[in-house]
Amino acid sequence: MPVATGNTAPALTSITIFFFCWAVLTFALRLWVKLPKRGSWGVDDIVISLALVRTGIPKPEQSVLTRRYQLAALVNVCATFQAVKHGFGVAWSALSDPQRVEKVLYVGQLSYVASMGAH
Repeated sequence: MPVATGNTAPALTSITIFFFCWAVLTFALRLWVKLPKRGSWGVDDIVISLALVRTGIPKPEQSVLTRRYQLAALVNVCATFQAVKHGFGVAWSALSDPQRVEKVLYVGQLSYVASMGAH
């Protein structure tokens, strides 16, 4: 049985990367299954496509509003990584600067809410 160190930062980083990759792979699999059937593209497929595109890299032909929502989603992911960098994932009492972690997490939550306001 592994010894618990109390540091969950590596796990938080790994899980964030894993779920992003999982979302992309799941979407690719869905496309692979749906595209040969040409007529079976439903509302759920459109919503999933929009959700994945919204978190992607902004393209010049996209509207300014869409780029702002994508930027907010990217800020959310970056804030999570910054919080881990500054100690998020270890015991709260072991943090050298817990207020900084709180501020970064707060920015992440605000950017998450902003990124959900696209439609």
